[in-house]
Amino acid sequence: MTPAGRRSMRGRPRSSRIAAPFLILAAAALLFCFPFRGPEAGANSAGPLLLLALAGQDLVLGPNPRYVLPALPALLLFGAAALEPWKKERVTRRLAAPLLFAGLTVFLASARSALDWQWGMIESSRVRVVQPIPKGSLPRRGPATLHVRIASPLTPPSAQLEIFGPGSRRLYSSLEDPMRQRPYVTIPLPDWVLEANRAEPVELSFVSQAGYGPHSYLLFPVIPPPWSTPARRDGSRELSPASGVSAGSLDWWAHEGEP
Repeated sequence: MTPAGRRSMRGRPRSSRIAAPFLILAAAALLFCFPFRGPEAGANSAGPLLLLALAGQDLVLGPNPRYVLPALPALLLFGAAALEPWKKERVTRRLAAPLLFAGLTVFLASARSALDWQWGMIESSRVRVVQPIPKGSLPRRGPATLHVRIASPLTPPSAQLEIFGPGSRRLYSSLEDPMRQRPYVTIPLPDWVLEANRAEPVELSFVSQAGYGPHSYLLFPVIPPPWSTPARRDGSRELSPASGVSAGSLDWWAHEGEP
């Protein structure tokens, strides 16, 4: 998407985008309980088949929310239609839907990359984006590796980036990264970062350096609240003023072992 296209998203209500995953999970939970009976029983297969089709589309075309949007009204309509027959079920069957909803929510929270929102942008040098890492979220012992989805759309990239840990100690420099063409950066985590995160939350600072211009910038997908601890941009009330994203988290994940 072009910068102009991203700016056109400013007017979309932020609350609806935050609520959408919960509405989708609620509809999926109802439909997977097969609530329709009698002459309407054939509709029990429609909802799950639609969900499977969306999952297949995601695998083939990639996780772009715009590909899913046309199907969401149909999914939510099926979910709303399932409410009435679901209310007439026995108590034990009615409990299945909220339990499944809770399970799907926990699963989605553990795989929060699937929730990536619109793209944030670092469009100029001397921008600092700070991502808090909650206490205990990193591996307890090394070797350990952190990945963050942030990259330039250009190849070879000219926009440079440095990442700092607690105490402004540098963890990463794009000038020293031989794999800049990847859509994420990879950082071997030193023991002092892991030790600090065992005791308290830590903050990672993403600081843009040289090489930025109208056609040279960094993009990062944003995970919406409340699924991850939100990042902030120094000197701005919005996380990404250039693309109209007001709040959210960077898409990061950590694991034990070497990169």
